[in-house]
Amino acid sequence: MKKFKVTVYITNHNYGKYIKKSIESVMNQTFKNFELIIIDDGSSDNSKNIINEYENNPNVTIIYQKQKGLNISNNVAIRLSRGEYIIRLDADDWLDKNALKILSKYLDKNKGRVLVFPDYFEVDEEGNVINRIKRHNFDKVTLLDRPAHGACTLIRKKYLKEVGMYDENFSCQDGYDIWLRLTYKYKVGNINKPLFFYRKHRNNLTNSNKKILNTRLLMNKKFINKSFKKKFSTVGIIPVRGKIINLNSVALRKFKSKPLICWTIDNALKSKLLNQIVVTSPDKELIKFLKKIYGKKIEFIEREKKLGFINTDLFHTLSEVLKKMKKNKKSFDALMNLSIRNPFFSGKNIDNAINTMRLFSTDLVVGVTEDASEFFQHTGKGLKPIRKNETLRLEKENMYKKSEAFYLITVKAFNKKKNLYSDLKIGHTLLDHKSNFFLENDISWKIAQKIY
Repeated sequence: MKKFKVTVYITNHNYGKYIKKSIESVMNQTFKNFELIIIDDGSSDNSKNIINEYENNPNVTIIYQKQKGLNISNNVAIRLSRGEYIIRLDADDWLDKNALKILSKYLDKNKGRVLVFPDYFEVDEEGNVINRIKRHNFDKVTLLDRPAHGACTLIRKKYLKEVGMYDENFSCQDGYDIWLRLTYKYKVGNINKPLFFYRKHRNNLTNSNKKILNTRLLMNKKFINKSFKKKFSTVGIIPVRGKIINLNSVALRKFKSKPLICWTIDNALKSKLLNQIVVTSPDKELIKFLKKIYGKKIEFIEREKKLGFINTDLFHTLSEVLKKMKKNKKSFDALMNLSIRNPFFSGKNIDNAINTMRLFSTDLVVGVTEDASEFFQHTGKGLKPIRKNETLRLEKENMYKKSEAFYLITVKAFNKKKNLYSDLKIGHTLLDHKSNFFLENDISWKIAQKIY
């Protein structure tokens, strides 16, 4: 059987409009020691007519199958492959002509790296370049919470097999799953050159934020259950001043016929990873009201009135809760401070944050939304854009807006706290805009009523 240095495989489902360009980008590589596997996953368009043009090429293998999904297709390609290295190319994307040459040369020289991924160009539906995406230099990266792109990453095949190949229980986020399993054991590398073209359009799987969140949550859970033996306990703390301190308190204001604070409590109760939920308030009437609803499902700790004063550091309240819990012989590895003004924040968001902390050994996890707005700095001579080039998107320049919904911090880091962000390893979990929605004023209440 003939051997190759590299196996490239293209996965296709109804991308007849684009697949010719994808295939030709492989056939025109300056590096020639490769085979190409084309897997058509149940297309009903003209894809077959285009793919069949390559059926007589001895280095091309064509597979037609009923629609089985991405991860099954990935494993079909691995089993059929004859290359030492393997790389997936989606049928709507294409490679730079030197991609295989540069990537394979990197793995040849860096024996300790199991995979290598490049920067890339984002293009529109017509193939026009929109942005160049430049990642960090991963020789210097220590927090591996932002994975390589699922496609166009060159991987040593033997390590893919070693970690069990792709999990066929999942239908998306294949790159994230493999990233977790490989980076837990091995080193990875990257090249800061754009070597493929990623087409952004309506059908991109990455546009489905809810599906991505749910899939990553399941992947994280499965990986943690398999790889982490030590138990991890988290307490969710909901501090509320109540009307005894703030006559304008919104804790009991009705949102869709339910008191606002009950939204936060109900969402927290849906978390599978919070071990305890505590409401702390100096408002005895509020506590009495909530006890009637929740009974022993959550714990109530009366908060000293002075700790609830406006502009009093919340650290002291959270610290008091931990001390009182410890007296009752309840101790925790982490605490999550939960806001009552984010009614759409879910139990899954909570669990994703806790998983992030465990997976990447962070001291603090914040919920964020990625902000693609144009930002400026005042130099004393006027405003200058932070991003120097409109079409060059540097990962180090990405801007993230902190959510008011929560923050999660290890108890160890909390007890050493001087400044929430000083000398801490900070991780993040991305929230969609609905989960991040903050009830700040009457206008936001009206908007939220329409959104729900």
